[in-house]
Amino acid sequence: YQRRVRVSTLLCDYGKRLLTLTDVTEENLYKLKLKQTGLCFQILRASLAGGYVNFGVFRLYGDDCHVNAIDMFIKLLGSLPERALLEYPKLSVAYYSLMDVVTQDHLPLLGNVDDSVLVYILSTLAEGVASVDVTISTASCTALDNIITFVFKKSDKKGTTDEAVAQKLRAITNVENNVFQQIISSIVHIVMYEECKNQWSMSRPLLGMILLNQEYFEGMQKNFISQQPAEKQPLLAKCFENLMNEVEPNLLSKNRDRFTQNMAHFRRDLNNQLQPNKTQRTAGMEMAMDDDVYIVVHPAPGIIPT
Repeated sequence: YQRRVRVSTLLCDYGKRLLTLTDVTEENLYKLKLKQTGLCFQILRASLAGGYVNFGVFRLYGDDCHVNAIDMFIKLLGSLPERALLEYPKLSVAYYSLMDVVTQDHLPLLGNVDDSVLVYILSTLAEGVASVDVTISTASCTALDNIITFVFKKSDKKGTTDEAVAQKLRAITNVENNVFQQIISSIVHIVMYEECKNQWSMSRPLLGMILLNQEYFEGMQKNFISQQPAEKQPLLAKCFENLMNEVEPNLLSKNRDRFTQNMAHFRRDLNNQLQPNKTQRTAGMEMAMDDDVYIVVHPAPGIIPT
C-alpha cells in the first residue's frame, strides 16, 4: 500500500514538472518531454497491472492518490502534441498498453472528466485500431472491448458511479457520426481489404459496437453493396447476413465466439466475391462508408483541461 502511494506521489510530482514544459523546441520535444511522458505511462501501467494492492483500499481509507495518478495521466495525455501518438512509436506503445489496463478495472475513475476528453480518448483508440503495429492495434481493440463491455454491464446499475460513466459513454454513441461508428467502418474495412493479423482481437469490440449502432451498420452495408456490380449484390448481401447469423444482442462469451467464427467466414466469403474487382474495391468501400474510415476526431489544442 505504501509503495503504491509513493509511486502515485512520484508520478503526480513529476507530471506537474512535465506540464510546465510548454515552450520546448521541436528538436528537443522528444528528449525533454515525450520520452519522460512515455516513462510515466509505463510506470503507471506497471503499478496498475502488477497486482500489488487492492485498489478498493484507497477508497476505504479516503486516500485520493490513486485518483490523482489517473488524473495526471489524463492531463499528460492532453498536453501531448496532436500527432505525437502516431509519430513516436515508443510513446504509442506505452500509451496504448496503459489504456488496455486502465479500461479493465479503472473506468469509473473517468466519471468526472469532460465528454470531450472521452471522445478524444476514443479517437486515439480509433487511430490505434488502424495501426500497422499489431501490438498497438491489439491493445486498442482490447481497450475498446473493455469499454463496450463496461457500457453493457453497468448501464442498468442505477445510482452508482459505474452507471453514470456507462451512461456517459452510451450517450456518446447516440451522437450522429460518433466515434464508435467510425471504428466500425475502420474495422470492417481492415477485415475486408487488408492483411488482418489480429482478426480475433478486432472481432471482440466490433460486436458490441454493432449492437449499439445497428441502424448505422445496416445503412453502411447497404451503401457498400449498392456500389458493387448488380450480379454480385445478392451474394454480398448474403455475406453480411451470415455475419450476424444466430448472433444474439448480448456480449456473453458463447455469443462473442459465434460472432468471431462468423467474421472469419465473412472475410473468406467476401474476398472470394470481390476477388475479380481488386482494382475497384477500395474506391467502392470508401464511397460506401462516406469517408468514415479515415475520419478521426481531434480536439482543438487545449480542449483537454490541464
